[in-house]
Amino acid sequence: MQLPYAAEVNNYPLLACFVAALWALRERAASGATAWALPLVAALAGWTHGLGGFIAGIVALSLIQRQPKLAGLTLLTLVLAALPLIPGLWAIWADPGTRSQPPLKPALMLYDAWTRFGPWPLLWLPLGLLGARRAPAVFIGWLVTLAFVLGLQAAHVAAPHQLPYALALTAPWALLVHHGATTTGARRLALGLALLQGLGQLPAELFRLSALLNTTPRGVDHALAASRPEDHVLLLRPAPVNDDDKRRISPTLWRLPPWTPMPRVRQHAPLDDFRYGQPRRVNGRVFFVLDEPRGTLEGLLTDAPTWIVVYDHGGDPRYGAALADRLGRRAVQVGDDLVLPPK
Repeated sequence: MQLPYAAEVNNYPLLACFVAALWALRERAASGATAWALPLVAALAGWTHGLGGFIAGIVALSLIQRQPKLAGLTLLTLVLAALPLIPGLWAIWADPGTRSQPPLKPALMLYDAWTRFGPWPLLWLPLGLLGARRAPAVFIGWLVTLAFVLGLQAAHVAAPHQLPYALALTAPWALLVHHGATTTGARRLALGLALLQGLGQLPAELFRLSALLNTTPRGVDHALAASRPEDHVLLLRPAPVNDDDKRRISPTLWRLPPWTPMPRVRQHAPLDDFRYGQPRRVNGRVFFVLDEPRGTLEGLLTDAPTWIVVYDHGGDPRYGAALADRLGRRAVQVGDDLVLPPK
């Protein structure tokens, strides 16, 4: 899950990294070892995501009895680092749009999790609960984090389907499994479960990756071949039902040369460039990616000749005749995609 969010230059993978670092440093401090990096990591976690700052506070409070000086320094550093963020956080909280997420629906959340992950999380439950008895502070921290995430969802601040927040729960749960696997038999069980889960998920991952080997012509191939440097290419894909469902791999986006510089293009308002397709320069061309034909669509067609590629639309006629009529263009079928050349 972290890789697709990293590809979006999203802050969730970095959040997961800092949460893992916080709990690892907490383990060191609780055992009496040096954990001088904890205050710095706490500050960085808070700057990465509000949930990271919350977890940093939990970790610091859990050390008050064993490492009072370190706990106090961590809390002080966290507060001082958060001071510049307070005006922005207040503005976000005061914005009515902040509390516009769907309502909390536990049954739907459990069904969604089951379809994504299957029974694998349940297999780790015995070791995790055993670790909860041996490391109650970690378990309490995990419970408080879970309650905080559910509270954000109940307040309509976070969407129930936003599984990136679950990344903040996996690191402490892995730590509980570690505490639960103290005997040779338990460690062998943990290793066996890890291998079983990895091998069990491998076929599905290979099937997803096989889509990248498909050589069927795509609309983006036609646009790349027919366009000239300095032309614009707009990739338009209907919005998925759940924008946090990262199980899909897009062969269209992978037709662009991976691992090459794709600098940001600041030709529209940089603070809301998601409305303008987050433009990037690729091989001299400016690429835009939109998940729906927004109201800003016409504004993107005035700067340079623009090729529009509609992909993964499932044959929906709204993305054929309707879009062609709206823009006064003729759509060309390329494989399963539609291409609307410049006028």
